[in-house]
Amino acid sequence: MRDPLWRSVDGSAEIPDLHCNLYVNLETPQVAEDLVVRLSGDRPQAAALRYRSLGISVAHNDYRTDGGDPSGFLQWGTVLECEPDPGAPSEQVVSDVRDIIASLRRAGYSVEADCLYEEELTE
Repeated sequence: MRDPLWRSVDGSAEIPDLHCNLYVNLETPQVAEDLVVRLSGDRPQAAALRYRSLGISVAHNDYRTDGGDPSGFLQWGTVLECEPDPGAPSEQVVSDVRDIIASLRRAGYSVEADCLYEEELTE
C-alpha cells in the first residue's frame, strides 16, 4: 500500500509531504516558542527554532478573521509551522510533532494539527 504521506510535486518524483501547522489556543506566540525551547533543551541559534528533525516557525495566526467562530482552531492566536529536515524519516517527523503537541497540552493549551498525518498524531 502506498504511504499517504508521499505526494508527487511535479508528476515525476514523489517526496514525503511532512509539513505540519499546529494551531494553539494561545495569544502570545512567545509562550509557545519558550515551551519548544524547553522541550528541546537548546537555545535557538539566530532566529532558528529546532526540535530534533524539525525547523519550527512560531508566529501570530494571520488566518484569524474578525467575527469568526472563536471556538474554531483557525481563530486561535498562535501557529507553529513545523518543517521537516530534507530526508527525515516520516516516523521521526510524526514522533517529533507528537512530542511538541504533548508539551503544549501538558502546559494547558489546546492544539490542533493541520497536516496529512493528523490521525497518526493521536496514536
